[in-house]
Amino acid sequence: MSSIGVLSILSLLSIVILLSTIPACVATNDELNAAVVWSSAENTNNIESRATSSWSGITIVNNCGVPLYIEARATVWQNNQWFVGAPLPSYGTTTYLASKKTLNYTIPAAGLASTKFWAKYGCDSTGRNCIVGDQMQYWGGFSNPNAGCPAKGCTPPVDSLFEATWGCSLSDRTKCAKNPSTGGPLGTATFFDTSHVDGYTLPYLVEMQGSGVSQCDVQKIDGSKLDLKKCPKAENLSMNGRYRTATDASIHKTYSLTNASLVIRSTTDQKAVGCIAPCKLLNSGQPYGYNQAIGSQPTVWMCCPTPVPNANDQNCKATSGCVTPNACRTGPIEQTQYVKAIHSMISNTYAYSYDDVNGLHTCPSGTTSFKMTFCPAGSPAFPATV
Repeated sequence: MSSIGVLSILSLLSIVILLSTIPACVATNDELNAAVVWSSAENTNNIESRATSSWSGITIVNNCGVPLYIEARATVWQNNQWFVGAPLPSYGTTTYLASKKTLNYTIPAAGLASTKFWAKYGCDSTGRNCIVGDQMQYWGGFSNPNAGCPAKGCTPPVDSLFEATWGCSLSDRTKCAKNPSTGGPLGTATFFDTSHVDGYTLPYLVEMQGSGVSQCDVQKIDGSKLDLKKCPKAENLSMNGRYRTATDASIHKTYSLTNASLVIRSTTDQKAVGCIAPCKLLNSGQPYGYNQAIGSQPTVWMCCPTPVPNANDQNCKATSGCVTPNACRTGPIEQTQYVKAIHSMISNTYAYSYDDVNGLHTCPSGTTSFKMTFCPAGSPAFPATV
């Protein structure tokens, strides 16, 4: 991404994904939906630490009392196709991270776009079949990029999420990775966020490090107060009583929209392991959601889809399944218990799709790295008894 903002990127971006299908359990967020050209061969080395003398990337620390698996994904160009959910250069998608251990991801100096990092909990010894965190299909290589979900299906993308499009720090701009929205090279800024558009799981702390920190617009994103006990258990999604129920036609079940619980519980011990955002509760299929079409009411107002370019009040209307950014910001999603809870527990983050004023940040590339600690000191327990 160059110096233009995310919303401009989205309006410019016209990539055709040449995969035969993008499966429903592959989640793409609006904030950093860009891609990068990468032609390196896949490397599935799993490591717990990596030291380099001149380093740009992200360090992930597991300060939780339980082991985690860290998932790292990107959108890359390979074999004349765009691949969503591919591994980062020189890494596998899933890496074991024991309690109190550290993992480093090095980012190429040429830059890298649309990267996502999150923690998976309650997995088997291969990092699969997780209680929470299996939000994307497993990666089976470029010949089999969509290698399937667990037998019970992928989990909704509620995970506490770090996203970044890493700028190019090379002096020779011709060697920078491409910015697909312009066709030119990636810019020199790194755009990043933490996202709770779809939900949250573990508490965390993101800190910026390196000589470029003073040029970042924030020095940390403190999600250490994220508490599953504060996940709404009686959320009112009825839009002042206009839509009091929602029916999942696939199972002929009707749900109340005046007191919806957003808590996701482990099937093994019923402890809370996640909090699902209003959009994903309405739009996800069974067993996590109500299976409502994204253009239906009130789902469209909770998800704020904008499927048309250069959306305005004339060509983008909620009755046609479209909500403009301004309409979203002044609409009912801002008034939900969920968004208010996120904003009360953490600043400088996305709580819904067009929460850009709070969510989107920049740092200079090449001189700034990041440290993300899950379960930082003093944070609420995970999983939680709710």
